[in-house]
Amino acid sequence: MTSALTPTRQPESVGSAIVSTLEDAWTAIRQHHPEIPAVVVTLATRGRVPKHGHYAAMAWRTGDAETSELFVAGESLEQGAEFVLAILLHEATHGLADARGVKDTSRQGRYHNRRYAELAGELGLDVEHNGGNHGWNNTSLTPGTIARYAATIAALDKAITGYRHPQKTTGGSSNGIVLVCECPHRLRTSTSSALALVGRLRCPDCGQAFVVPAQDPPATPEPEPTPVAPPEVDLPYCDRCGWRTDICAEENCPPCDGCGEYADECICDDEYED
Repeated sequence: MTSALTPTRQPESVGSAIVSTLEDAWTAIRQHHPEIPAVVVTLATRGRVPKHGHYAAMAWRTGDAETSELFVAGESLEQGAEFVLAILLHEATHGLADARGVKDTSRQGRYHNRRYAELAGELGLDVEHNGGNHGWNNTSLTPGTIARYAATIAALDKAITGYRHPQKTTGGSSNGIVLVCECPHRLRTSTSSALALVGRLRCPDCGQAFVVPAQDPPATPEPEPTPVAPPEVDLPYCDRCGWRTDICAEENCPPCDGCGEYADECICDDEYED
């Protein structure tokens, strides 16, 4: 890259210059490999997806024709001109597979198979298996490819005067905020849009402004009850076994010889003699 991006230096043409140079680079690739389709170049954020670029077949309607798309992540521009050219050739490999009707990926486009690796080598990329679920998707420029595209790399290096900061992740929900009116209609919007809409956007039915619904304060948990010891019961003890009468009746004391009942129900304790 030719210069660092600073808060006071923001060239108005930085985005258009980069896109224009990316288009020229794609044209240079097609000059070497005419089978590769033409594309509409888009430059945007990759968001939370770790993706440098993407080829989407027939994603655009241009006049009476359909045109494929080449997406390049603005965050990836930070890596420099050679890295960006490697992205273009990586995606051009998908374009070549599309043109030839070759199934080069599986698992919703994540796994790059050996057919992809063969085509990537044809375009001048060094290909390695990533050892995981994406297959043969680790691609880089060979020395011969760097030499072949030297002018393109120089043009990219000159044009890339900025890059997009990675998107910050908060770890919270990405569902946005729900606004309500008095109907109540519900309007879900992003957090940033909600700040601008609250109190200004009105419901077409009730005429009241949309607001963030009031939330009940969290309930105060009930305190744990203090354990209360059971009251002590003053029961007599069995004269025969020495156990309290509510215990000895079932386990320790034989029935009374006089009435046949256990000690706690005996009706002749006073008359019993050892």
